[in-house]
Amino acid sequence: MSLFLTIKSRRWTEEGFWKVLDIPQPKLIAKKRLHQGALLFSKDNQTKELIQVRLNTNSMFFTDSSGQVYISNIKWCKVESFVEQSEDDTVYGFTIFKLKTHQDFFVANAESLDEWMGHLSKIGILTGFKHDYAKIKKLDSGKFGKVYLCEDSVSREQFAVKRLKKEAFKDTKNIRQLYNEVSILRKVKHPNIIKLFKIYEDNATISLVLEYIPNGNLLSRIQRRIKFTANEVMIFSKKLFETLRYLHSQGIIHRDLKPENILMTSSVSDCEFKLCDFGLACYVDKALKSKSGSPGYIAPEILRGNSYSTKADIFSAGVIIYILISGIPPFYSKQSEKVMKKNKDCKVSFSKNEFKGISPLLIQFITELLNPEPAFRPTAEQVLGHSWMHLACCSESGSMSCSTLNQDPSEKGNYSFNAWGDRY
Repeated sequence: MSLFLTIKSRRWTEEGFWKVLDIPQPKLIAKKRLHQGALLFSKDNQTKELIQVRLNTNSMFFTDSSGQVYISNIKWCKVESFVEQSEDDTVYGFTIFKLKTHQDFFVANAESLDEWMGHLSKIGILTGFKHDYAKIKKLDSGKFGKVYLCEDSVSREQFAVKRLKKEAFKDTKNIRQLYNEVSILRKVKHPNIIKLFKIYEDNATISLVLEYIPNGNLLSRIQRRIKFTANEVMIFSKKLFETLRYLHSQGIIHRDLKPENILMTSSVSDCEFKLCDFGLACYVDKALKSKSGSPGYIAPEILRGNSYSTKADIFSAGVIIYILISGIPPFYSKQSEKVMKKNKDCKVSFSKNEFKGISPLLIQFITELLNPEPAFRPTAEQVLGHSWMHLACCSESGSMSCSTLNQDPSEKGNYSFNAWGDRY
């Protein structure tokens, strides 16, 4: 059984593959249609019939000759294509596996099979990753698996593929986080958010096929850059808060905003990016009081065990902007425990040399973002209306140096972001 269906099984009961709609449900039928086409199948283990089937973002359904509507919720179900060859003919089709049953569907040709599989990949879980993709190299590794640069075996297009070991998902909490990550990435459509194309699952591994962005993340850009101008930070901030406004309008909290999770889409511009890693993301009504985030970026209300909202992301974004402006983290310490304490206490200083020459309006802007009380912290919409965001331009005297990012002003030692950047 699919790992994703372990979540679904708690909420769904099923008897057979198809369910008869005794009562018309216009909203369900009217749901966004992904595809429609003729499929040959047997609906009641009887003779196969060629039937027009419609597919939406949750279900597939059809109407029989008597006007009766049959529907099947196939979201999160495994979908496996097949090609059966004989001397006289080649048969194309796919199988959809539910909790306790499955259904075979037959199509006219290879083109029709590719079309159906393309649409089914948006709501189901595919099999056969090793057949469809070739590994090129490892890009990264983490607690649950590794990220590889892979190539599509047919199109030769490159993707970043997160390969996750299923044995690491024995904890219900971890399964829920993966479920949330996938459902959120499938839902969101924004130019500054990484795209999820397909999901594969076999007995040992889950593979998320993601957009490949080869220009590194914001942290590496900060460490490499000599200077960021205040105007660049303004443009970057505007795009960041526009992205957060969109996410929050969808009822989504990222919960892990930090430079490592901002991928740069341009090798030239420092203002072009996409948010990634939605592994801790959740819906607002499900946030409750669970503690999530990376030390040094977590909103104080989370660390205090209080309930929180989308304003937790505003705080994390404020930390990022503080770093861009000054080149140093606001809650720096070599020990992660001290970082957490400083983060929780939230005493932000602007008295360091790095803030000399920074306009009072910009400092006020950052102060509002880092307000320890979420009730007085602005929303993304309010941030976009702030006076500093509407300045026509900034003088070059407002530039800030990031060359000191790896240097403590007092100790002249090295910052170790890895020492305090792990998730909480």
